[in-house]
Amino acid sequence: MLEAADLPKVRLAANTSGGFVFPHFLPAFDAVASLVRLLSLLASEHEVLSRVVGRLPATHIVRRDVPTPFEQKGLVMRTLVEQADPAGLLLLDGVKTTDAEGWTLVLPDTETPVTRVQAEGRTRAEAEQRAERAAKEIEWILAEATA
Repeated sequence: MLEAADLPKVRLAANTSGGFVFPHFLPAFDAVASLVRLLSLLASEHEVLSRVVGRLPATHIVRRDVPTPFEQKGLVMRTLVEQADPAGLLLLDGVKTTDAEGWTLVLPDTETPVTRVQAEGRTRAEAEQRAERAAKEIEWILAEATA
């Protein structure tokens, strides 16, 4: 990404983790430059950050822990990857599936015998449904493995 940011017409590069690069200023991630640029944009629009944040849509994230034996975690993750729609599949922090209504992330805990499920929806109910659907899918995979 930093190589692409160095191209002549690029004015801003960003990653999905919140890192920003302003290549004309410094061709590297720079949190202070990002903050100064944000403040500059707010000042030029005579805007305050609290009003901008207030206009953002609400996020509804639900978390579930599904008991999962250590020896079954690999099976659970592989099965979820195989069953997922490749168009909305991200494998950066576990198995994350996305669609127009939200996302679901399934991540095996490294220290305890659980699989963590996080889900986001446009409403709390939608997020709950997504998390519950993922939890039931994990439970089904585990039941099939022991049958």
